[in-house]
Amino acid sequence: MSLHYQGIPLALMNDAALCPVENSGSGNARAGTTLRAVLREATETPHRRLDRHFADMTGACDAGGYHRFIRMNHACHAAIEPVLAGIGQRLDDRLITRREPLLVSLAEDMRAMDLDPVLAEPLILDRPDLPEAAGLIYVLDGSRLGARFIHREFIAKDLARRWPGISTAYLASAAGPDAFGDRMAALSDRVVSQTARRRAIAAAQAAFAVFEAAFAGTTRHPEAATS
Repeated sequence: MSLHYQGIPLALMNDAALCPVENSGSGNARAGTTLRAVLREATETPHRRLDRHFADMTGACDAGGYHRFIRMNHACHAAIEPVLAGIGQRLDDRLITRREPLLVSLAEDMRAMDLDPVLAEPLILDRPDLPEAAGLIYVLDGSRLGARFIHREFIAKDLARRWPGISTAYLASAAGPDAFGDRMAALSDRVVSQTARRRAIAAAQAAFAVFEAAFAGTTRHPEAATS
C-alpha cells in the first residue's frame, strides 16, 4: 500500500507534487513563468517515473528498498555534485557555492550500512555555465523536499527499531533548513532567455537520466558490500 501525506503519495513529495505547474505548455521561457515552473514541467515524466520506484519503501518489511534509495542517491550526488561545484568555483558565484552538498551524509550512510557503491553514468555537459547549474540545482536540491517527508515517516514509523542497523544521515541532513525556494527564485531572475532556459532543461533532464541509470544499477548489483 502506498503511503500518503495530505492526499499526496509520499514518494511524490517533491517539487512536482508540492507546487502546481504555473502554466501548461512546451516548457519554453514564457513571460511570467518562473524557471522553477519551467523545469518542473519539463521533467515531470522522469520525476514521477523515478519516484514510483520508492512508493512503498517505508511500508516494506525490510530495508532493501531503503538501501537501494541510498545507493542510488550516493551514486548520483557523486556524479553531479563535482560538476555543480566546478561551475560555482569557475564563476565565483556564491549562489551556487553556498548551497549545502549532501554527498558527505550519503557517504556516511553507505559506510554505516556497509553498502556497495553503484557505478553511476557520468554527467557530461557541454561547457556548463549558469543555466546548467540551475538545472542541476533544481534536481539535487529539489530532491530534498521528498527526503524531508520520508524522514518524517521514518520517525513516525520508528523504522530505526523495525530495521536494525539502518543509518539516516542523509535524511536527517535533508530535513534541515535550506534555501531552495529562494535560490531558484534568484536563478529565475538570471536565467531568462529561451536559449538559457532550454540549456537549464537539458541539464536537469541529464541529471534525471543519471538517477534512472543509477537506480537500474541498484537492481543489478548486490545491496550490501561483499567481504
